[in-house]
Amino acid sequence: MRTLADQSREIDLLTLKDELVKRSQLEHVGGAAYISSLADGIPDVANVERYARIVKEKSMLRRLIVMGNSVMRAALDAPSEPADVLNIAEQSLYRIAEGSIDKGFVTPIASRART
Repeated sequence: MRTLADQSREIDLLTLKDELVKRSQLEHVGGAAYISSLADGIPDVANVERYARIVKEKSMLRRLIVMGNSVMRAALDAPSEPADVLNIAEQSLYRIAEGSIDKGFVTPIASRART
């Protein structure tokens, strides 16, 4: 792959197999079946928005877990008044909700300047 990249050649399964055959290294790296199987685990670029959404959702869940632990600690803390704990929970939840507004993908500023 490095050789193909150094030569500014396209890197795909066919060109990679061809280069490995030319170098008599195809079987050494695991054979054609192994090279083909490497592409099986690569995410499809067409689904990038869905993948980004999944990452964002998991991030929100992690923030909710952290917030829940903070509220639990505040509730277990003797000096805290119930109203104080509720206020902490509301503020934390509001901050998380503010970050969850779906804005979609945004064109970078540099790209917008060129158009």
